[in-house]
Amino acid sequence: MPEITFIIGEETKKSVVDAHRLLGDIVAELELPLEQPCAGRGTCGKCKILNEEGLEPPDATERQHLTLGELAVGNRLACRARIAGNARIVLAPIAVY
Repeated sequence: MPEITFIIGEETKKSVVDAHRLLGDIVAELELPLEQPCAGRGTCGKCKILNEEGLEPPDATERQHLTLGELAVGNRLACRARIAGNARIVLAPIAVY
């Protein structure tokens, strides 16, 4: 089973997960700070994360919502990205005003 490492600002959280699971589901289960306004349906394109390693290739929905530049540097949509193996994911801290 793959190990996933989440980096959120200065914090690091690790979890062992099943391969091929949706990253957005894992984020929600672990109650990590990531907005998913469309509840994981892939319609809003706002649950962007930075993939350092370990995700399956982007699907058509991700390619529709992300620019070629975003994809080139590793941006992905948590609601569409699936775990391929040991993964390292950066979540941007959410600012609450």
